[in-house]
Order: sequence, then structure tokens, then C-alpha cells
Amino acid sequence: MQYPDGLACCGLADCAAGDCASAQKKARRNIEVMGATEGPILVTCASCYAHLKKYPELFIHDAHWQTRAEEMALRVMELSEFLENQSVRHSASGTEEEQKLRVFYHDPCHLRHETPSVDKAREQLEKTGEMEVIELPDGPRCCGQGGLFYVAHPDISAAIRDQLVQDVLALKPDVVTSTCSGCLMQWQQGLVAAGSEIKVLHLAQLLKEKNGVEFFLYQFSVIQ
Repeated sequence: MQYPDGLACCGLADCAAGDCASAQKKARRNIEVMGATEGPILVTCASCYAHLKKYPELFIHDAHWQTRAEEMALRVMELSEFLENQSVRHSASGTEEEQKLRVFYHDPCHLRHETPSVDKAREQLEKTGEMEVIELPDGPRCCGQGGLFYVAHPDISAAIRDQLVQDVLALKPDVVTSTCSGCLMQWQQGLVAAGSEIKVLHLAQLLKEKNGVEFFLYQFSVIQ
């Protein structure tokens, strides 16, 4: 396992703000750093993953960097997809009679809208045998964070968040999980605002703390 030094922000916020030059600068740096590594590039943030996969689009007028971006993008893997493709042992410790942990999985919008087939979080949670994934009757919804949207429109963002939190709390979850850094922060703030003590955990944290996951892996690089 490698944790490369010198990585920059993925550049998603720069793109959202229309600063293509800054986004390209960060992308070139990451491409160079990751180009010196081997194996899959594991990304633990869903939004970063979606943007890294789109790096080739940043260089549509630069054949050299577009080729390098394409080579890197082929190696990028999202966490839940990575777990599905590896030999992962879920070490169940309970019995069938014990009540399962009620888990609400919040779908990151970047995965839900751009690469829906990649998201395997529900499969990973259900494989444990110790967790029940609960769902909203109308399906997944945005939490209202949206990166710069949260900054530019905090009142609307909070309103979207609070309605979602209220509807999810009605399902009586034991824990809320996601793989997007922004979504996780939004949920933490929303549950505090609602006076709830329900935990918000990244998928990797939940699988480790509540079930125990052992990895049998070959060489890979991690972007957090």
C-alpha cells in the first residue's frame, strides 16, 4: 500500500467555480504523482472519485495531458467498487437472532448521477449479515451540500438538509453512512441541528467498527 506524497486537491471545487486553469494545474500535479505509482488508485471520497475519472475532459485541447489523464483515470477505483472486486472477508460476530443494525446509506450525488453502476455500498453492508439497509420511500435524495452551493446558498442548503434529516429520522436508523466527504459533513451538521445523537460514519469506518473487514490486496495507491 502506498500513500503518495505531493498530491493536490482533486480540483472539483475549481471546476465548479469555473476556474479551469486551477483545475488543470491540480490535475497535472496529481497525474504526475500517481504516474510514479503502480496498481489501482483507491479513492475514499465519492465526489473526488467522480472528478478524477473526468480528468481527460479537462484536457480536450491538450493531447499529451489528455492521454496521461486517461491512463490515470483507468486506474481510479471507488471504495465500494474496490471492495466488491477484491477478496474481502466480513467477520460476522453476532447470531441470526440478534437485531441487525439499521443503516441509512446516503447516496453521493456524484455517484448516483454520473456513475451509478459503480456504487456497491449497499452490497457491502448487506454482505456483513449484521446490517439492514433502510431506504426512503421516494428513493435517494440530495443532502443539499453540493460543495460551493452550500457556501453560496447556505439557507437553501440547510432547508434541503433539514427536510432530508427529518424524513430519515422517521425511519429510526441506528447509523448514517456515506462515502462523500461533503455529504458526511452535511449529515453531521444536520443531525446535530435536529438534536439527534445518531452517528455519521464513512462506509470504511462502519465496516471496520461494526463488522470487521480484512483485506487481501495487491499493491495499490490511496487518495483520501
